Amino acid sequence: MRVRISEPGLLEDLMRSLERACCHVERFSEDGIEIGSPSPILTLDQARQEIGLYLVLWRARHPDVRVTVEE
Repeated sequence: MRVRISEPGLLEDLMRSLERACCHVERFSEDGIEIGSPSPILTLDQARQEIGLYLVLWRARHPDVRVTVEE
């Protein structure tokens, strides 16, 4: 799953948050990252749901940041 955020200065914070949740994260641009499944036993849909939850929780701490998911 690819994600872009409106505040590139917070991308490292988002990456660290996802890595703590065991997601593999790679930066692909100044404002974007690619997020891998937090667990190899999850289906693609389950992984997307779980990552979506992590993004909601992160956004709760950064309500002014716009997050765009690119499937």
